[in-house]
Amino acid sequence: MRRTIRFIAILYLILPCLTAVALAAGDEGNFKKLGAFQMTGTAAGECIPQEGKYADNLRKIR
Repeated sequence: MRRTIRFIAILYLILPCLTAVALAAGDEGNFKKLGAFQMTGTAAGECIPQEGKYADNLRKIR
């Protein structure tokens, strides 16, 4: 019984370390992909004022 408890305790200590290394292994490719993003040259979206009966009713709900 003691041996089983000791084994489980060791697994709880070692397993998170092993999974953290495995999860961090794929980060290099993700950083390269994120660094390759470029500007598209499109303009920012236009803000359209919301007015009228329906917009007023929505404001009352909030």
